[in-house]
Amino acid sequence: MIRAELETRNFIFEVYGETEEHCVDLLKEAWKEHAKHYDMPDSEIPQDFIDDLTFAEIEVGMVMRDGHVIYDEPQTSKGPSL
Repeated sequence: MIRAELETRNFIFEVYGETEEHCVDLLKEAWKEHAKHYDMPDSEIPQDFIDDLTFAEIEVGMVMRDGHVIYDEPQTSKGPSL
């Protein structure tokens, strides 16, 4: 899974998708909703915001701080207990 983040002057947007392109597509759609919430005249996300996105590959069991993995749960071959 990919985590994308966009930090603007007023907001931090987090997007979770299967690929970087998927994250961009999701953010573009979400931006339209964001524009409605704030009565913005233009519902298209600015290209410079897309250019400012940061991406990180993430997995269940990871802990991140400020965009960097600080702990990654050890994987075992046992699988989860049921």
